[in-house]
Amino acid sequence: GASVRWWRDPEYYASSNWKGTWRWDGGGALKNQGIHAIDLLLHLAGPVKRVSATTTRVTHNNIEVEDTAVATLEFARGARGIIEGSTACWSESGNPAEIYINGNQGSAILSDDKFRQWSFRETRPEDADILEKHHIDPHAKGMGANDPSAIDANGHRENFQDVVNAIQENRRPSVDGYEARKAVALIAAIYESAKQDGQPITL
Repeated sequence: GASVRWWRDPEYYASSNWKGTWRWDGGGALKNQGIHAIDLLLHLAGPVKRVSATTTRVTHNNIEVEDTAVATLEFARGARGIIEGSTACWSESGNPAEIYINGNQGSAILSDDKFRQWSFRETRPEDADILEKHHIDPHAKGMGANDPSAIDANGHRENFQDVVNAIQENRRPSVDGYEARKAVALIAAIYESAKQDGQPITL
């Protein structure tokens, strides 16, 4: 599953006339804040076959789009999952964005860019390296969870640089528009299900 339970104050939405609108923002907590976690979930778990969802405005009644959404997923491989997205979840240090993969052979939970859990019935030699590289700092603040200006732009820069390199080297970018479209299509299906009172939507 994927969980992005962040906070945006009313001033965030009031600071620009496009924020919180269907026409210019294209969606709310899922489309703007949650899309990267959804993209990573799809990369790890594969395509979604069916989705049911509900969306609402819990805190931000002056915006058009959702500030809270919950979706249940049926993946093409048969697994089930959940997506939570919100900009109505205040926390002093900010809630981390999380990706969690759980099964009968083990569990992994990625909290922002560090593993909070990496536990499997059968351990492998590379597990120790993964845990050392991605050790969690219990005092770390959520990456942009409460403050959008705290979002690290390095990942975006690396993607842009890869696109420039791909053009110069006459190759496809590592992550192209077709790959990025998968998360957008899933979010569109979530919104469609929510419009239909949670009816399942097949992708």
